[in-house]
Amino acid sequence: MVLLAVLTGLRSLEKQSLNQGKITVIIRTIGSTSSEEHKIDGRTALDIISKNHIIETIKTGSNEMVKCIDDVCAKNSYWWKFFANEKLSLISIDKYYPKDKDIILLEYGEN
Repeated sequence: MVLLAVLTGLRSLEKQSLNQGKITVIIRTIGSTSSEEHKIDGRTALDIISKNHIIETIKTGSNEMVKCIDDVCAKNSYWWKFFANEKLSLISIDKYYPKDKDIILLEYGEN
């Protein structure tokens, strides 16, 4: 019984720590780069970035891809790439829950 209570408490602390902390968001377009720090607060990367930027997305099945950030829109062979900690993310931006100290990069460029 005591073990169960301890394990339940540890899970609660683990969930709490995943929802807290700060991340760095970098938005890179052709000729311009901005960097911001944000609290996680249990939000997805898309929710966090949408707080300070006008974001337009495209629904692809059950996922969303970034189409436009602050009027810079995907067109022709240019599109928004989503990186988490220097790796192209295999998880869509609307499903990615950042962890403390993550670096999120949205980079506009050619395929």
